[in-house]
Amino acid sequence: MLRKITVSLAFGLIFAILFSFTTFANQCDNIREKVFRLHIIANSDESCDQQLKLKVRDRILKETDGKFERASNKEDAIKWAAKNMDFLKAIAQDEVNKNGCDDKVNIEIVNMYFPTKTYDEYTLPAGKYDALRITIGKAEGQNWWCVMFPQLCIPAVDGQEDIHDVFSDNEADIVEHGEEYEPAFLLVEWFQKLINGI
Repeated sequence: MLRKITVSLAFGLIFAILFSFTTFANQCDNIREKVFRLHIIANSDESCDQQLKLKVRDRILKETDGKFERASNKEDAIKWAAKNMDFLKAIAQDEVNKNGCDDKVNIEIVNMYFPTKTYDEYTLPAGKYDALRITIGKAEGQNWWCVMFPQLCIPAVDGQEDIHDVFSDNEADIVEHGEEYEPAFLLVEWFQKLINGI
């Protein structure tokens, strides 16, 4: 009798853990579906190339300030970026040239894998996201990323109101309190690497 109770409790616990993880994983899927990221890759890891990457970042954020705030969802943000690719590439290239560098800039909208990442007070789960990807020169250096929609790029915007307009209460809680979900984020990252062959 005691053995049956122990087995039943063990199965109950396993079921509860699986149900909880599945719910969390589904919420992470929903978060990924609502986010449009910015991804910039430097020419190399040389100090000058890394500094240039950050200057391109600052210029992009300055020139797009307020543009992505007008988007009502990720699809609108992607449409704006797609419509303005020439403009975005031109300002990135201009910033590179202004700093005495002749590296070529490439820009595209991609769907790519990101690890779990904390931006100041916001945490996004690992997985594949749509992103505006800017590469400089050989693109062999460290990268930098943030979120264009909802606009969480620092120092572009505080994002406090936007996040609750875009995410459900549970999703917003995950994004805003990442430290409380750290073990679940690790499981999601492991699972995402597995299904994405990383």
